[in-house]
Amino acid sequence: MGRTKLSQLIAAGTLALAIALTPTISASAASAAVWQGTASPSTLYQFSYAYGHRTNTGVTFSMTHLQPCGGEMRLGLRYGNGTQFTHSQAWNGLNTKSFYMSSNGSSTITATTFYLNGRLIGTCSAVPSSEMYFSGRIVY
Repeated sequence: MGRTKLSQLIAAGTLALAIALTPTISASAASAAVWQGTASPSTLYQFSYAYGHRTNTGVTFSMTHLQPCGGEMRLGLRYGNGTQFTHSQAWNGLNTKSFYMSSNGSSTITATTFYLNGRLIGTCSAVPSSEMYFSGRIVY
């Protein structure tokens, strides 16, 4: 076998191996667990974790823990510059809600990096501040 033919076979085999070892990227949405403290009721919290939303799809939040303060937890999505771009959603129980664009009411959130805004509404006077938090799962 000639040197050129052998080089071609090695190159073809290397390419086939590279294709076989390339990881598959899932088209499904990303999700993350969220746990945030809200020690001071009625205060707007601009949480610092950035979520990289890569597709033009919906964003949902499933509340799994909510301190029962006789009120509700409000969440919205904002850009890094602090501007909230969705309507706030209010939770007073453990359920899942979608976010909607402030500009047009659409549930399709364009691909962007976003952050959570949150505000706990209620007095919570009987609850120690160390126990005032919410948790859930965001799908984006």
